Amino acid sequence: MLGDLHNVQLPDYVLAELYRNTLVASPDEVVAAPAEKKLQWLGENRKHICIVVDSKKDVYLPDGELSFLTSIMGACRLNLGDVAIVNYHKNNLDLKSLKEETAFTSLLVFGIEPAVFGYAGAEQFSILEKDSTTAIMAPPLGMMNSNTAEAKQLKTKLWQSLKQIFGV
Repeated sequence: MLGDLHNVQLPDYVLAELYRNTLVASPDEVVAAPAEKKLQWLGENRKHICIVVDSKKDVYLPDGELSFLTSIMGACRLNLGDVAIVNYHKNNLDLKSLKEETAFTSLLVFGIEPAVFGYAGAEQFSILEKDSTTAIMAPPLGMMNSNTAEAKQLKTKLWQSLKQIFGV
């Protein structure tokens, strides 16, 4: 099974995002530097959907959780080009700065206390509306990324909320 990891093919937009600060243009190419952003995120944020995770070890999140999140996005007819995945642990952020930089209209938070984002007392998976935005607070992706009965129950609850927000 380990041999399969040597043949992983990532889409161009994932590679570009992962290596955006290390790729070098040839001297005859003119490259405009993008505006400096305070927050670092994975994705292109075309649909202004912000996904916040909390990973101490990874730049964004572990590969297994990214794969799981990608499948969730696919079920919602979304991809990495549509979202901004922000690692709470790697960014000093609050709701205001997150909103200013990502201009999100939908916010999905995995594994962070709702009070951190101004949703104190919010129940997991409930659809929260505030300042023309919609949010869902959910447990960590790692808790849902298995085939246990508890994980299946959590995934079902998440899916019910996502269907309402994204109309799928």
